[in-house]
Amino acid sequence: MGTIKLAHARRSWRRFAFVGLLLVAGRNTLSVDAQQPVTQSSENDIAIAQMHKLAGRVLAQGKNVQPAGELKLRSYLIEEIALARPLQVEIGTLKTEVSRGWRLTITGGPFVVRAMPAMVWIDNVLLGYGVESTDLQKISVITFDRSLLRDGAAIALSYGENDPARTELPERLALPGNR
Repeated sequence: MGTIKLAHARRSWRRFAFVGLLLVAGRNTLSVDAQQPVTQSSENDIAIAQMHKLAGRVLAQGKNVQPAGELKLRSYLIEEIALARPLQVEIGTLKTEVSRGWRLTITGGPFVVRAMPAMVWIDNVLLGYGVESTDLQKISVITFDRSLLRDGAAIALSYGENDPARTELPERLALPGNR
């Protein structure tokens, strides 16, 4: 009889430990989710991933060929990309329906794929997280906020927000005046 009670006590303890573990794991998951910013829908994520591959209309292109800085940045390309169907995105704090986006591509490298994502900056404002090309010679980022792409703006790249190796392109963004 003592063996049955002991076996029951062990099972009860295991159940208690398992339920406690689930509660702790669930609470930690909820707190992590609560700290993360609102994300786009998976449909938007797929559309944005496709935008990195679509042909775009060239708006501006840098001319520099000399590598600069630790990341060996050379130049940039800005393209406007028409969407097959409108997307709902958040620009600032406003939800907006967009039918086009802009792709900024930085050339240089070869870029090393790292644990931290490539971060693309315009005048010290984060434009977004970059995606490396298969040959690691380009990093591109998509934005739906055209106002961030200003004539004369400085373009920079880093890996992480406080990366001491944040490198600025040797040339400023030059957009045509007749828009």
